[in-house]
Amino acid sequence: LNIPLTINRPENTDLQFMPEGGHLVAGHLSNIAFKAIAEDGKGSEVSGVIMNQNQEELCSFKSSHLGMGRFSLTPQDGDTYVARVLLPDGNTKDYSLPPTKNSGTTLKILNKRESDSLEVQILSSRDVQNDENQYFLIGQTNGMPYYGASILLKQGITRIRIDKNLFPSGVCRISLLNNQHNPLNERLVYIDHKDHLKIQLNTHKPHYKLRDSISLAIFVQDQHRRPVQGSFSISVSDDSRVKRDSLKESNILSSLLLDSDLKGNIESPGYYFLSEQKDKAWVDLDNLLLSQGWAGFSWPEIL
Repeated sequence: LNIPLTINRPENTDLQFMPEGGHLVAGHLSNIAFKAIAEDGKGSEVSGVIMNQNQEELCSFKSSHLGMGRFSLTPQDGDTYVARVLLPDGNTKDYSLPPTKNSGTTLKILNKRESDSLEVQILSSRDVQNDENQYFLIGQTNGMPYYGASILLKQGITRIRIDKNLFPSGVCRISLLNNQHNPLNERLVYIDHKDHLKIQLNTHKPHYKLRDSISLAIFVQDQHRRPVQGSFSISVSDDSRVKRDSLKESNILSSLLLDSDLKGNIESPGYYFLSEQKDKAWVDLDNLLLSQGWAGFSWPEIL
């Protein structure tokens, strides 16, 4: 018997759905992120199909990393949707999707890893297009605003391209505000300028004897291979005694650039920065921000 005792019953998996930007709006093609958590609080891999109230199958979904993933859906006014998940024992369980609003705005952002800009799409319903109010698009990192624009939503789709060089590396928060400066939609994206320090350690001999002294040559450079001056520290551990998995452990990058902007526990934070599968890790990082960094606003209910 291993203590603590881990009990993961598939039928008790918690599955939540988070529409990109906050809400599902009728007629708007939306990206919907999801996150499945087992009874032990860790991500659980899931798969299933999305069905409407008429039991019609609309699309399928499958998690890609630690129970997280996404799919696309165009909700219709008056329809309700459920996710039918296939359990390991062959049974199925239904999970309800968030309700659909008949009007409003949808904020979608395409953040390609090698692209130098963010592609922003704002979908607006007919009543929003007919008003004369100004809307504001704000981009901020670590609470500091780096981008701002006032826009009129006169079309069904408003496209805006934002230069990534306006922001420092880290989690960027893009928000759409109404004319009273109340937030309507919000989306987190990650900006990576590949400006991390490059550290190289070289030893003066290839092999050492017992209790031999070791000299290290340490080279620290920026992304342009220019030398960097600073104060550094080193810790040395014995691999036979201290077992560490760098892809699962938190590191200085995940602590400063990720943990500080997301609530809750981030499982295997080092994966998003150190994985050899750069493209997959980038998509998984975006799914993490879509799900665990999701925010929804409902000001009429709040007021």
